[in-house]
Amino acid sequence: MKDEPIKILLIEDNPGDVNLVKEMLAETETLFELTHVEKLGKVLGVGTLNFDVILLDLSLPDAYGLDTVIKMRSAMPNIPIVVMSGLGDVELAIKALHEGAQDYLVKGQADSNLLVRSVRYAIERKQAEEELRRAHDELEIRVKERTAELVSANEALLAEIAERKKTQEALFRSEASLAEAQRIAHLGNWEWNISTNEIYWSDEIYRIFGITPQQFGATYEAFLGCIHPDDRELVREAVDGAMSGIPYNIDHRVVLPDGAVRFVNEQGRVTFNENGMPVRMLGTVQDITEKKEKEIRLIMTERLAALGQMASGVAHEINNPLATVAACAEGLLNRIRQGRFDRELFENYLKIIDEEVVRCKAITTSMLSFVRKTSYEKRDVDINFLVNKTLELVNFQGRLKDVEVRKKYDGMLIARGSEGELRQVLLIIILNSLDAMEDRGVLTIGTGVGDNHVFIEISDTGPGIPPELRQKIFDSFFSTKSEKGGIGLGLSIAHKIIKDHNGDIFVASDGNGTTFRILLPK
Repeated sequence: MKDEPIKILLIEDNPGDVNLVKEMLAETETLFELTHVEKLGKVLGVGTLNFDVILLDLSLPDAYGLDTVIKMRSAMPNIPIVVMSGLGDVELAIKALHEGAQDYLVKGQADSNLLVRSVRYAIERKQAEEELRRAHDELEIRVKERTAELVSANEALLAEIAERKKTQEALFRSEASLAEAQRIAHLGNWEWNISTNEIYWSDEIYRIFGITPQQFGATYEAFLGCIHPDDRELVREAVDGAMSGIPYNIDHRVVLPDGAVRFVNEQGRVTFNENGMPVRMLGTVQDITEKKEKEIRLIMTERLAALGQMASGVAHEINNPLATVAACAEGLLNRIRQGRFDRELFENYLKIIDEEVVRCKAITTSMLSFVRKTSYEKRDVDINFLVNKTLELVNFQGRLKDVEVRKKYDGMLIARGSEGELRQVLLIIILNSLDAMEDRGVLTIGTGVGDNHVFIEISDTGPGIPPELRQKIFDSFFSTKSEKGGIGLGLSIAHKIIKDHNGDIFVASDGNGTTFRILLPK
């Protein structure tokens, strides 16, 4: 049985380009059925079209540029679009893909193989999107069905509690449904008898931790043995706090027997006896590894973007000492060739070279500390030192030359957190402040201690943020600098990092500048 041909709709007003597409398709072994129209209006408003893919030119008699993609996408949302344009405009290509195009080809740069691959890729990606949407819808239905089953089981249990046999049957059904729901949600429940130091885990927790009941000692110490060594003290402190009535809600890592690491969220509450002594603790564990990995990728994206933004300034700062080193080395080499040995002069030149090398090393060390993985583990962090190191990194870009930096530090402040992530937050806010002031004005950074927290305040003398935008600045992909290449992730990531540190971040602004206030637990 012969394969069905791929049905292509070509919307192109240039006869030469039409012939070129026909020739490229004819060169391949794939079967195509090509339909050609010269205007967008000939396919808009005609109802459902039976095509596998649309090849769309951006310069048509009745539509031009990105508006062509938007109109076509709105009219035929289920048919994949491949843009074919004579413009090799990267920004336009990104915008076209953002508006729903599956690919962007530049006329004159695409051959038959590239065209066919692009067509097949567009169709396959569209099909994958549809399959993903259907799977999502099916999952939503399954979750609702499972939830309904749990509610029904619980109602039956309460209604038939007087009859022992029916109660046992209803309980069995309820436990089976709960176990299935936990498996779907990667959520397990646990109970700790504090008096006897015995721990009960549901089946899903054993799956999350990658062990069997026979491998687990079922004690608090055995549980701590599963925690990542760098997170153990943090968990201990959270449990101790729960014994004093502090809510137990913590994200941490666990190490599986094969060495793999997973992220989990734990929540729980403590039951006290009549004397106020803790006797039992109940809670849940949820596997959030996938969510955490996505967040880490997003943070890494913003971190690399920040490094790219700093690169030119840092290169300039390194070039200056390197030029000095080169000049000194050249002077020494000339004197050696001429046989002119002046011990004092040589020592001075070598001292200058050493100082400039140390300066270069300080710059590169500061850059490396920003991206080094170990700096993103939670530990005690000196807040004032962190602020100074971040300002040093910004200064390497040369952006503080026309800025007056005022520091108002309140003694030595220690907070527990990830030094790398907190430095990223400070860098995001400081760079936003400098952008607002156009690298001139007054930047004020203050630190201090509150009742249960330390705080960092960063203020600028820029034009401020309009009231209607203040509620949106922490939203993902919201940016007031899109024309300068901003994608609206920086402050959103900063907000997420601070929330993950059990802290908070606020913004206040008027016509005389903007102030960001960060709160971190002691």
